[in-house]
Amino acid sequence: MALARSRFHARRSEFARAHGPLNLVPLVDILTAIVFFSLLSAVTLRSALASFDLVAPPATVDVDEGTAATTGTPDVVVRLDRHQLVVRRGDRETLIYRADPTDEGAFARLRQSLTDLTEGLGRRARITVVPSDDVSYDDVVHVLEQVQHVAPQAVALGSRARQSSK
Repeated sequence: MALARSRFHARRSEFARAHGPLNLVPLVDILTAIVFFSLLSAVTLRSALASFDLVAPPATVDVDEGTAATTGTPDVVVRLDRHQLVVRRGDRETLIYRADPTDEGAFARLRQSLTDLTEGLGRRARITVVPSDDVSYDDVVHVLEQVQHVAPQAVALGSRARQSSK
């Protein structure tokens, strides 16, 4: 037993001479810094998330008309497909065929249709443009430019519900 104990002490003192004493101070410093910054970032993140009001969209006031409005249903929906434009207001639907994406005649008919619908409302319209997936971004921009010619109250870009493939 005494021989085993002396061997243990000999190995221990040999290890201490070869590697030096174990210093835990840098390890404790690093762990303290990690815990401090983790707590700080968790508190900051929680306060940042709590600062947003996600209950209801804010009400907006139209300066020209003086009416309060919230985000609601659009007055006019313009559906943009590769070869046609569909302008819809309520039950009324107007199809505008176009030969190519830069068909100026189709854009003129779109402006006229939007002007007629806006005049029928008696106020500036809220217009939503809903492009299909196969339409390029340039086509969407061209249609949005045409919508701006009728001076709408608001313009929104919508999306279609995707069909789930099984």
